[in-house]
Amino acid sequence: MRKRQLTAPLLVRDGHTRILDRVAFEDRFIDEGRLQSLLFEHPQAMEP
Repeated sequence: MRKRQLTAPLLVRDGHTRILDRVAFEDRFIDEGRLQSLLFEHPQAMEP
C-alpha cells in the first residue's frame, strides 16, 4: 500500500498552524550546504 500526502503540509508551532507553500525546484534560494546544515540540526525532519 502506498502512502501519499494528498494535502498541503502544515507547520504547527506555538499553537498556530500555517500551510506551507511549495517551492519550485528551479527556485534555488537555499544552497545545498545550507540544506545539509538544516537537516543535520533537525534530523527529525526526515522521519516519516
